[in-house]
Amino acid sequence: MASRPPGGRRPAAPPPPPPVPEPKKVPANVIVLAVILMLLAFGCGYGALVVQADLAQPVAKGNVACSPFAIGSGDTINAIADRMQQQHIIRNALMFKLYLKIKGKTLSVQPGSYCLSPSMRLQDIVATLSTPPSAAYVQFTVIDGDRLTQYPGDILASAVLHDPGNADDGLKGAKALPNFSATDFLNITIKTGMFSGIENYWYVKPWTSPALTKLEGYLAPNTYQVAPTATATDIIKTMLNGLGEDLCPDQTSADQFIFDQQQCKANQAIITVPANVPGAGTKLGVFDALQKYYPPTSAFTSLQQALIIASLAQREARSPEHHFKVASVYYNRYKKPSAETAGLLNADPAEQYWLGAQPGQPNPWPTFVAVWGPGKLPGDEANNPYNLYLTHGLPPSAIAGPAQDALYAGIFPPDTGYYYFFFGCDNTNHYAATAAEQDANQAKYGC
Repeated sequence: MASRPPGGRRPAAPPPPPPVPEPKKVPANVIVLAVILMLLAFGCGYGALVVQADLAQPVAKGNVACSPFAIGSGDTINAIADRMQQQHIIRNALMFKLYLKIKGKTLSVQPGSYCLSPSMRLQDIVATLSTPPSAAYVQFTVIDGDRLTQYPGDILASAVLHDPGNADDGLKGAKALPNFSATDFLNITIKTGMFSGIENYWYVKPWTSPALTKLEGYLAPNTYQVAPTATATDIIKTMLNGLGEDLCPDQTSADQFIFDQQQCKANQAIITVPANVPGAGTKLGVFDALQKYYPPTSAFTSLQQALIIASLAQREARSPEHHFKVASVYYNRYKKPSAETAGLLNADPAEQYWLGAQPGQPNPWPTFVAVWGPGKLPGDEANNPYNLYLTHGLPPSAIAGPAQDALYAGIFPPDTGYYYFFFGCDNTNHYAATAAEQDANQAKYGC
């Protein structure tokens, strides 16, 4: 007989193993949702790669000429990237900064001018900005009130190479600007009005027939600095930028606002009526004045009307005070015609423009304006829209490049009540509201 363990008890039997739970069934709708989410994740990732690849591509195809891109001493990477996007050099500022982070690149940009093109790849732009800028530049001056046909002569007569810290070698004129072509300049500004990038200049609307040129009045006279490699197109862009700066001056970094219509209008220049003019000290924004004084017409935009008035005043006046007074005379005749004036501006400079009247200068228009055809070239007064003694209202284009004072006078003509003026033998303009007052002034101050 088997012995028992101490205590006389049998050992307890081990407990049975717990039952194995049956696997839970995943509802079919959960499986479907998971598959959809996976597909969406894949699709979004692929889409993001496609978008990223697209944003990293150059803005323009081909080999677009580079233009000066100015960087100031206080510009941050964010400001530089944003401005490159605004000027359509890159597609997206955030993508540019992401590219730098992914590539592990740091961008330490020195102040100066860099030549950037919308056809450059991101790596090319980074390489250009990482290279110290050339300090060499060419300075030239276009004279206030000159016409487009005179601009190439102004540019080459005044062009001087400056290279701080290095010998300038005395380079002037065409030697200082070896890539500038007067023929290309005149072909673009007078005949075609077209160049790569003109679509960025939202404030430029080339003149249409029967205007003698396409861009007269848009290239602001001033003193400019360009790269020694500047072409005719580069100089045209620089001078169009000059007009943009007159409309919305940028106090932070070059050309930040002018290519963005909304930003430009938000940062509009403020015009102040000068001393010795009715309303002296009155202030008004450029675009507020254009909206007030120049509602668009079927023939012209608001700015075009102001440019025409400004160019006439520029050719007739010799100081800011008289720019504003003369502009008011032409504006009153145009927008508030009296019974005496009957809507005729009677502006001599427009007729002189038609004739190309510079002493000793041959008439330039037959060379550049073949579209007029026989019998419609300057000298045929019956077909002369610039004869403002016969043609009512404005001529078909500006007739010169107005300086900033004349431009502002054209945009914001003061309320003078003047309809007449003449330049007396005392070397100043005299103004009148009526023909009788004009006759009296001429009798008193005439020669």
